[in-house]
Amino acid sequence: MGNRLDESPAATLQRPEALSRPVRGDIGGLAWAAAGLGLALVAQSEAGAGRSGNAVALFLLAAAAYLYSRPLLAVRARRAAAPALDLRQLREPLAWMGLAAASALLALVLFGRLDGLLLPWAFYLAGVGCLLLAAWTFPRPKHRRLPLTGAEWFALTAILVWGAFLRLHRLDSFPAGIYYDEAVNAMEGLRALAQQHFPAYFSGDLGYYGRFGALYEYWVGSFLTATGSNEITLRLTAALPGLLALPIFYRLARELFDRPVALAAVLLLAGSRWHANFSRIAFDAVMVPTLLPLALLFLLRALRRGGRGDYVLSGLCLGLGLLTYTAFRLAPLLLLAVPAIYWLLGKLPAREALIGLALLGLATLVAATPEVRHYLSDPESFTERTKRLSLVGERTYWDARDDILESAKLHLGMFNLAGDRNGRHNLPGAPMLHPLVGVLFILGLALCLGHLRSAPPWVLLAWIAIMMAGGGLSVLFEAPQSLRSIGALPAVYLIATLPLADLWRRWRSTFGTRRWPLLVPVLAAALVWLLFGTYDTFFRRQANDFAVWNAFSTAETRMALAIRERGEGRRVYVDPLLHGQPTVRFLLPDYQEPEPFVAQELLPLAESGERGVQVFVRHEHQSLARLLARWYPAAEIVIHQNPADGQASMFEFMIAPADIEATRGLLVNVAGAGETGQSLPAPTLDLDLEAGRPLPVAVTWSGVLVAPASGMYRFRLEAPGQGQLVLDGAVVAAAGDRDVASVYLARGRHELWAQVAPESAGTVRARWRPPGAEEFVSVPAAALYRAPIEGGGLQGDYLAGAGDDWSHPVFSRIDPWVDLFVHRLPLERPYRVRWHGWLVPPQPGLYELSLSARDRAQLWINGEPVLETGEPEVPVTLTVGLDAPLPVEVRFWD
Repeated sequence: MGNRLDESPAATLQRPEALSRPVRGDIGGLAWAAAGLGLALVAQSEAGAGRSGNAVALFLLAAAAYLYSRPLLAVRARRAAAPALDLRQLREPLAWMGLAAASALLALVLFGRLDGLLLPWAFYLAGVGCLLLAAWTFPRPKHRRLPLTGAEWFALTAILVWGAFLRLHRLDSFPAGIYYDEAVNAMEGLRALAQQHFPAYFSGDLGYYGRFGALYEYWVGSFLTATGSNEITLRLTAALPGLLALPIFYRLARELFDRPVALAAVLLLAGSRWHANFSRIAFDAVMVPTLLPLALLFLLRALRRGGRGDYVLSGLCLGLGLLTYTAFRLAPLLLLAVPAIYWLLGKLPAREALIGLALLGLATLVAATPEVRHYLSDPESFTERTKRLSLVGERTYWDARDDILESAKLHLGMFNLAGDRNGRHNLPGAPMLHPLVGVLFILGLALCLGHLRSAPPWVLLAWIAIMMAGGGLSVLFEAPQSLRSIGALPAVYLIATLPLADLWRRWRSTFGTRRWPLLVPVLAAALVWLLFGTYDTFFRRQANDFAVWNAFSTAETRMALAIRERGEGRRVYVDPLLHGQPTVRFLLPDYQEPEPFVAQELLPLAESGERGVQVFVRHEHQSLARLLARWYPAAEIVIHQNPADGQASMFEFMIAPADIEATRGLLVNVAGAGETGQSLPAPTLDLDLEAGRPLPVAVTWSGVLVAPASGMYRFRLEAPGQGQLVLDGAVVAAAGDRDVASVYLARGRHELWAQVAPESAGTVRARWRPPGAEEFVSVPAAALYRAPIEGGGLQGDYLAGAGDDWSHPVFSRIDPWVDLFVHRLPLERPYRVRWHGWLVPPQPGLYELSLSARDRAQLWINGEPVLETGEPEVPVTLTVGLDAPLPVEVRFWD
């Protein structure tokens, strides 16, 4: 069974007494270390002020000063024991390993033939159970366990309470919504349990993007089924694994450090905004900093104690992790690297390394059987997301070297200089680490580089390098990426703990029993800074930042809640940017989502529910929101905005049926001799002038005609006298004129004005023959609207192909603005659009014109091109003086 660890002849982990120099009385070294710490704090303040160059230079000086102090690698690094192989002791565990492999192989076959049934999972779980029995029955070296003291229990409990507070406080409002991926995770898990269909992996069958490992999906589905499906319970599916990570991390830290230092390590992780943030979001990535440290805990324990059952447990955790977040696929490289490092440094015999890797590898394959099935059955979907987000893409690594170096620079700087800019992941641009932790991390890196003859620094550096590759090798425009780099998070905090272990050891050896009176004020100040700084940054600055508040499908979440609360009896219209979102389906499982509206086709509103309509407009479409407010002034408007700064994410309009009806028809003015008349609503242009009543001098109609389709129209105006019908300033019909010319109308709103001077009693009637009709009919009331509905806008001609010929459009429509999000393509790509009309300045002066497009676009004024886009989505601007209406064109190629 082996000897006790402290007496083992094969022990390799250094004792402090075995270091090359004594530590007692090291005041000079502590002074240099303090100088390094002070320089690093100044460097961090320079980074906070945006002076990155100064910060990097000062960090280098700080690292040099700290290394000059000759820091200790105060890490347990005992040589791994290699107990002799006793086949009699190994028969039972090896039998269990064989059964585990057989069960997993059978499960692998059944997943291919009976996918979705419970039988494959039964064999899979049997294989996992056999792994646990194998680990239990492997001979275990004796190890002296020292129980925690009361003070240590108190400290650990207080730290866990602090960690729970950061992960649970205000969980109902921070994050402010249920993000797309969270909703998909929830619905996939719930559907699997509801339909009793249990796939080996989730391939996005709900119609949303994404390929998901099975472990987190089943965890979410089971938890929500047991506790109820709502926003809080969904958040708890991330918070609970996040909390579990803390005691696991403490046990890992205890494998490396003394107890006080291990407590400091878990305190740093408990207060990590980086970890706390992802412990509030229902992403499978939260499992990475839980399962990866657990796998490494068992591996390091196997290397320390020589217990082969720990290799099995490490492989089990590694395999389970592969059923979660895609970036976890880098973890096998790390767990392969760790024994290799120990072997290369002479800390582990080759035979023991091979035995350990064999056990670890077999256990990993057994535990990862569903993901192995995924790879074998659908290798394209297995690698699709990785390929799509790859920084390299179709290039070679050499060709992509500049981008790789730039991404590496950004990711190395995300800890201290500028962090993830995605509001879902971080306070945009803020360093991922608390300033104090960032300083310790820099000094910890220096310490690692100064002790490369030992295995632990290599392990920690390899951990950082391998697990950061998930972010560093993904698309550059997202760099730095804290989510895909989440596997490196525990290593960052272990490296930040190294200087604490060193300073604690040297301080204790130098000052002995006097260490506490001198140290307590420093520790108290650091603790206050750490706790209150983290709280302020996380719950005040980050939670209140609009980019953070709005990054969690907040508008979609608010829309679903508003429909649940106020949507009954109302016809719902949904902005294209809010359409088809899983957030809404998760929160409103029975909701029948309408087609997204196209504002140019929806407005003016023509149909209503029993209680009116409910229109949701994203904040990006403020032009539409302003138009709705102007056309329906009696509408009830709810502005969904960030409570902290009032910045809007979405506008909700509730318009009553009476308000919609009030815009229908035209305004008619019947003026007698010497009178100005009074404008009254009229449903149509038809008017009966009864005999025996005084004839008016003039009858005038005004309003808007909505053409239902683009094409050639013909109009007639029938009246007992003179009269004209005018659209957009052009006469389209005259009373008594039966030879009417055709006029091309774009679909949409056209300013209408008509006037008749009656000469006798009779009927005034406007008739039209729209495209495709064979006869003239009265202009229907459904096509007529009155103030505050108005005309205006540009005529957009939509043409197929990518040429420069702007004749013969497929269709035309009146667009009130050129500010479009193409949710439904108007034509098959490639297509092009030419908007044309008049630019009418409200008053003479200087105006700034801006143009941006995903593809190519041009702005023409007065027949001359004045702006053309270059890079996609990058606006180009021009300042011009405008003092009169000018013809304007916008040309766009998609």
